[in-house]
Amino acid sequence: MKINKVITVLLLALFVFTGCEENFLDVTDPNRVTEDQFWQTEDDAFKALTAAYAQLTIPLWGRWGHYECKILVENYRTDLGYFMPDYDEWVEMYSFRMSEENYTKDYYWYYYYQGIYQTNIFLENIDRVEMDNTMKAQMVGEAKFLRAFYHLKLVTYFKNIPLILAVPTVAEDFYPTQATPDAVYTQCIQDFTDAANALPTQWESRYKGRATKGAANAYLGLTHIYKTNPDWSAASSAFGSVINSGQYDLLPEFWDNFNGMSENGPESVFELQFTVNRPNNVSESQTLPAQFGAWGQGGPSDWYFDMMMNDKKADGSYSDRVYGTFFFDDPNTTAFWFEEGDTWGSTEGDRKLWKKWVYKSEVETANEPSWDRSGVNTVEMRFADVLLMQAECLNEQGQTTQAIDIINLVRARSGVTPIGTLSQSELRNHIRNYERPAELAFEGKRWADLVRWGVVEPTLRTHNNPYVDNFDVGVDEYLPIPSIDLNNNPNLVQNPGF
Repeated sequence: MKINKVITVLLLALFVFTGCEENFLDVTDPNRVTEDQFWQTEDDAFKALTAAYAQLTIPLWGRWGHYECKILVENYRTDLGYFMPDYDEWVEMYSFRMSEENYTKDYYWYYYYQGIYQTNIFLENIDRVEMDNTMKAQMVGEAKFLRAFYHLKLVTYFKNIPLILAVPTVAEDFYPTQATPDAVYTQCIQDFTDAANALPTQWESRYKGRATKGAANAYLGLTHIYKTNPDWSAASSAFGSVINSGQYDLLPEFWDNFNGMSENGPESVFELQFTVNRPNNVSESQTLPAQFGAWGQGGPSDWYFDMMMNDKKADGSYSDRVYGTFFFDDPNTTAFWFEEGDTWGSTEGDRKLWKKWVYKSEVETANEPSWDRSGVNTVEMRFADVLLMQAECLNEQGQTTQAIDIINLVRARSGVTPIGTLSQSELRNHIRNYERPAELAFEGKRWADLVRWGVVEPTLRTHNNPYVDNFDVGVDEYLPIPSIDLNNNPNLVQNPGF
């Protein structure tokens, strides 16, 4: 009886309450900004655009995602290095035993698609904001640059990807099909072109690191040479816009590209921004000094090291890019962990380690020593790369002499003796197997180069990659689509061979 009375009272109270307020369950969280409240000011637009930029570093686990996903995906399978077998997923990557569940490429895929999602949100809502029209157009250019950048990265490493150009609104939007690579390249060309037309040549100092006209043109050229059928003329035109802009130059010292001394400097076309700050306990740093310095996760392969021992100045000494690329047993080798009186042999034996981005951070604390947390930016595209790609374009169009002149500019910066007369085919081989790896090792270029040239397996075999027998031609040039996406989206098809 008592229970029945209680239930009756509760039902009566519920009836009275709902009679007074039909929407009593529709409660607004006062601490959360709604979409209608958000798109009001230029600051709102800037925050939304920042969310799209934020995915560039793959901010998984704070500072760790940059190395464990981006660095692995873009560098671990080449002929340039050896790596310590620390984790099964890393071994899968460099030994060509990749599984669908490997987290390194899964998060690469996830964060770059998250970046695409953020750019589409921005592009679909920016017109709601009343702000300066010039700044609005520039921000739209940035969003298009980022959308193209993320798509280009994904098609480069996964090949068969969905092309996402709108925010999902209905059920079927959440189950996209894959586009052809050429369709992705076409869209990237359009987005990079739009970006180049809208972006400034440079930003004021407080906005350093944002995409520029030069960055858009550099990636426009890159897209043209990544296409199934490269357009050397269009690529050369885009690279020429960067070279002739007057905004870029080679740094006098090769090593200053990697030690934090010239961040967003004259050689930087586009780079990832890191700091040693921890706003709201979120790390903005990266870990390359720990991974390749103090922890020694890897170093140059025997082939690459031997090749670089020929990178010399006129007096027979090693070039600046030798000493700026790796640590090795040499009197002129320096490492930030050396104590007074140390030499390489007394500290590291006969090991060889990468040096790019490995330097002592300005932060030193009891819980996070300097080698574990670095604020140095990492370069995505620098002027030397643009020059070498322009040389490749010129050579492919029969302008070999002009191409050699450009290559010698890059070599001269590091004191390397100039190359003389070569035929078109000889210069092509030199660019592929010497100049680009010598200048750009471990900058995320080599694997994409080998794939676009169609020479992965023979190059790995010639250069004695220890796992080349595992390489399956027509399969291992690309990574498998993440299994979680295949399970959630029946319209996706796994890449061949996986």
